[in-house]
Amino acid sequence: MDYKQCKYCKETIELSTFNLNKSSKDGHQKYCKECNKYLNRKYKERKASREGRVMLPYRTKQYSTVSDEELLQFIKDFFNEFKRAPTTCDFENNDKYPHFKTYYRHFIYYKSDTKVSSWNDILKLAGVSPLNYRDFWSAWQYLVEISASILEGDCLFQYCGFGLDFKPDIYIPLKHKVIDAATSNYACKHKEKQYKKATDKGACVEYWCLNKNSRPGLTLPNLKYVFADEIILKLSALGHHKLCYDIKNLHLVYKDFKDVYINHKKDYIIKKLKEFHAKNDRTPYVRDFIGNPDYPSSSTITNLFGTFNNALLASELNINTFANLPFNEKVAKDDLINFINKHGRLPLCRELGPPNTTFTQKVYFKYWRGIEGCVNSIGLNYMKLKYSASTLNVKLRLEQIIEFKTFNNRMPAINEFGTKNNLPSYHWVNDNFGSYKNLITHLENCIEPNF
Repeated sequence: MDYKQCKYCKETIELSTFNLNKSSKDGHQKYCKECNKYLNRKYKERKASREGRVMLPYRTKQYSTVSDEELLQFIKDFFNEFKRAPTTCDFENNDKYPHFKTYYRHFIYYKSDTKVSSWNDILKLAGVSPLNYRDFWSAWQYLVEISASILEGDCLFQYCGFGLDFKPDIYIPLKHKVIDAATSNYACKHKEKQYKKATDKGACVEYWCLNKNSRPGLTLPNLKYVFADEIILKLSALGHHKLCYDIKNLHLVYKDFKDVYINHKKDYIIKKLKEFHAKNDRTPYVRDFIGNPDYPSSSTITNLFGTFNNALLASELNINTFANLPFNEKVAKDDLINFINKHGRLPLCRELGPPNTTFTQKVYFKYWRGIEGCVNSIGLNYMKLKYSASTLNVKLRLEQIIEFKTFNNRMPAINEFGTKNNLPSYHWVNDNFGSYKNLITHLENCIEPNF
């Protein structure tokens, strides 16, 4: 066994009591571990004194010397007490159990040859079956939807009115509010993107969370976190004690909701299909549910029922035997007039079709050779509408440029025009103003562009 003399305490002790140092001849530091700890402490006290701070006395952490076997035993004890697998939230701010990061340090961070890579792997080492988070998440989303229907009133689920790339869990039309189910108030880019897409449409956002983390979530205007305890209090006041019990004990009963949630979604779709039939006096087609904000998407329906026709049969509606909807001149013209009145402009060819119009652009080209023929047959001035649409388009894009200038205190450079900065393209500038210089002149002098 090798020995070495410590340069501070002058004692000759075993080499294993010295920390490693590859730059020294023997591969170890010149001070022993105890002296090294003492000298580091003295240095920190001197630094704190210079900065006007006071160092607290050294205190050994509660679970700093615990072994791997003892850590796994804590997980087993938790399982025996609560009859379920613990989550990271259970081991976050609980003096009775080690912090979950202690497990990560022991089983993941400091072991290069380990096959453990997640909390579920650590639970398996302890012989505890982890939660099925897919079923657990579905159960929580189901409880949130039921609770929101009770507390908020009329709700739309998987609403697609904000765009095809963002479908919030719940939308409250009367309050213009978006509710999204979340397991905890964690802050991540995905939640921030959801918030931005909702607030861009003027909606306020609420995240209904099952657990509360020690770290604060996103601190943004028109954003609120609603936790399970608050939901339980409101539901209890209304007498929904069974629902309160399910939220409190979700970790124990989440498996019971797998089929219940599927049936809940099917009932909602059947209700919407019947609502469409009563409103339009006909059986819906698949195209009626593509991008239609008032109804579930066609993909959601086929995922649950297998086919759209199966959903119609479950709703006790007749299956459409025609591949295409029979042509109706009055409906086609009324749809076009409603679009013009709603948006103040003519529709683009790609905008003809559900949910904007009943019939697609092929129908308008077949019977009127395009939008112009249909508008003239109604008795409207096509050229006037086209000019007003162009004027409105220019006005909106100029507002985007002014917004950029207001935010950055400068005009955008030529290479900054494009969708990445929410600006029109440079080709649009050339088409409407001739050059970048003419655009600047227009914004300074408010000169009307030449069309």
